[in-house]
Amino acid sequence: MPKVIFDTSGINALEKTGLSGSDPVMTRLNRDFEVILTSMNEGELIATHDPAVRGPLLAVFIRLLQSAPCLCPHFEIVRLLVSAHAGSGSPFSWTNVDVTAGEYRDAIISRDFDEDELSAAQRAQQRATKRLFKESSRSVRKALLIDESKRPSTYANAAALEDGAVLRVFARALYHDCSGRELTAAEIQSFMDACPPFRAASHGRFMDFYNEALRPLDGSTGRAAGINDLMAAAYLPYCNWFVTADEPQERSLLEVASEAKLECEILSFNEFDRRLRS
Repeated sequence: MPKVIFDTSGINALEKTGLSGSDPVMTRLNRDFEVILTSMNEGELIATHDPAVRGPLLAVFIRLLQSAPCLCPHFEIVRLLVSAHAGSGSPFSWTNVDVTAGEYRDAIISRDFDEDELSAAQRAQQRATKRLFKESSRSVRKALLIDESKRPSTYANAAALEDGAVLRVFARALYHDCSGRELTAAEIQSFMDACPPFRAASHGRFMDFYNEALRPLDGSTGRAAGINDLMAAAYLPYCNWFVTADEPQERSLLEVASEAKLECEILSFNEFDRRLRS
């Protein structure tokens, strides 16, 4: 059965279109697909400010969660994979690293938390993360004395800079953040080759840097995906289909999947709906 991960926007679309309340649709989802949910879904849904909107969305999430596993937050997946690799005395296999989040699953099903308090905390955390990455990248943009005409016009061109050396700098920094270990360029390339989720997360982080600091400011591209949407790339190797109703995220993850050579289809919610009904 195809493994399907819904982005939070995809869960929103399920609720808004009424599909989540359709027993035939839910039966088909459970029968023909292996639905996988993420702690990122949980955090973003809980962060919804309006309780009247938050309640139905959480109800959809919990209904799906009854028969679906839940994966750790993307940053925790990366940390677990890096820790397993850094401390491994045997050949590393990313598929042997458990990245499921039983505690998140149990907490959301039981609703064992102060919803309004947690909602405010989640919103504050998400704003702080976005601000940190945006400010850091924009300060680098100011420091980079690059002629606008010489900036990479596409993410593919950016990822290929110096035969991938610039991308590997970001991958090495990500690995160091999780382990405290410094890998050589050859070592980080070897780990990226062996660990698709880490490779995807490295591309996600580098794409955020490209969007904020490297790409030409010529208005030729639409709204860019944010850091959380881009770091969701870490989930792509765990599914066959990744479903999103967020066009900038869809566009960006299509590029990530292509450049990182991932065997995962990035689907708009409308395309997923069409396939589900066919």
